[in-house]
Amino acid sequence: MGRTVIPYSQILKLEEDSLKNFRRALPAAKQEILDEIFRIAKRNLASGVMASDSEPKFSIIFSAIIELQRQIDDLEKTVKQLKKN
Repeated sequence: MGRTVIPYSQILKLEEDSLKNFRRALPAAKQEILDEIFRIAKRNLASGVMASDSEPKFSIIFSAIIELQRQIDDLEKTVKQLKKN
């Protein structure tokens, strides 16, 4: 008996492929940002699987937002430490 649900990793690939023309239209620097968003989503694969969203773009976007917020928090801590010195 075969699988009845497409694995989330394949869904990510399909979503990435669906944005191929969009990516191509972006400047090179922004293409790299879009690629990074998908790398973040792939690093958070388990979260995406657990979300079992009917719209996987949400879990991709939320993965990126969470990672960006973590980076902002780290930068804010660094700035505070530098201001103390």
